[in-house]
Amino acid sequence: MTRREAQAIYRAGEETVVRVLVELSARVDQLTADFALLKAENIALRVECGTLRERVHTLEGQLAKDSHNSHKPPSSEGLAKPAPKSLRAPSQRPSGGQLRHPGHTLRMVENPDRTVTHRVDRCSACGQSLDTVHPARIERRQVHDLPEPKLEITEHQVETKTC
Repeated sequence: MTRREAQAIYRAGEETVVRVLVELSARVDQLTADFALLKAENIALRVECGTLRERVHTLEGQLAKDSHNSHKPPSSEGLAKPAPKSLRAPSQRPSGGQLRHPGHTLRMVENPDRTVTHRVDRCSACGQSLDTVHPARIERRQVHDLPEPKLEITEHQVETKTC
């Protein structure tokens, strides 16, 4: 209400002033009651929100914990174990053998110190005996071991038979 409006009510007479004051008082009482209700609801909401915030904070904290930052053992992480992190700085070179590197390997020898033959006794499909069948092919692989004090070479011969 402006000053001019208040003066106009005053000039209108005592009855008008009383009526306006009663209306304003009722309106103030209603607003005060509404404010008290809103304040009580706001406090309840703040308490509830505070409780919910605390609960969310607690649950997020539990999710963030693993065996690295808590007392939990690594076995409790299940399948969600974090990938191991290497302390080694990444190289600019590709992994594996480098280009134009000649490479070296051990050559097979003609007369190994020992020969172990891995025989095929039965057909893997039907289970029939293959003792009397001659091998169609023999694959050779050699393992070079260096026991004390001399080199011992074992040749493994694998039979391949046809049923």
